[in-house]
Amino acid sequence: MIEAEKGRLSAWSMKSDAASRSNILGDLVSPEKEIRAAAIEAIIQFGDPGVVPVLKGIAANTDDTSEQIALLNAVDFLSIAPLETHPSHTAPDPANGGQPTVTLTDPRQGIKARQSTTTDPVSAP
Repeated sequence: MIEAEKGRLSAWSMKSDAASRSNILGDLVSPEKEIRAAAIEAIIQFGDPGVVPVLKGIAANTDDTSEQIALLNAVDFLSIAPLETHPSHTAPDPANGGQPTVTLTDPRQGIKARQSTTTDPVSAP
């Protein structure tokens, strides 16, 4: 039974539908510790940062320290911005000699500035 549920969790983790998400979240509170551990891995693979409040709530209500740590690690992982937003994964900009261009925003002034990823900020005018 446990192995079958772990298999279902693995399958659900590869989908992106609400039913799969709900099934994984349901298994996070399973009476079986092994199922809960597999559900934590599955929710990480599912990759939905929208589950962070649920994970925090479950972590706050568990007495198992290792499970609490695993849940909070999942929170940390899901809270990190997706890799695609990292400047090293930006598409080449022909206007910048084929180099990626990053848009920086100064929240204090609302100023947007284009900066080449190859510009040295120390020697830039």
